[in-house]
Amino acid sequence: MVQLQKYQASFFSSGIQIRAVILGSPEDSQKVKERAQTEIDIIADQDGSFIDQLGLRDKQGNPFTGEDVARPAKVLVSSSGKLLWFYYSENYRVRIKPKELLRIATKALSAK
Repeated sequence: MVQLQKYQASFFSSGIQIRAVILGSPEDSQKVKERAQTEIDIIADQDGSFIDQLGLRDKQGNPFTGEDVARPAKVLVSSSGKLLWFYYSENYRVRIKPKELLRIATKALSAK
């Protein structure tokens, strides 16, 4: 998330808003935001319905508590709600670089 924040102005100038979604309560999302020291909005998916629709629930994926977590993913949705592009990795350590994400996102938006 820290790397994405460095590119936030570039995303914004391209008409792209960044939102993070976590499986948890609004209090959890606030804690994550404070811990990450980020300006990116972090939205709480309390019951997991959003991440379940995208197939991103990692059952018992938290190695410390055994709780369900959301897999890291990038989703590009148009202002009309159309899914334009989707990326996720089975391995939480593998992430797409922000510069590459910006390139892909601007290309997807120009093609819509």
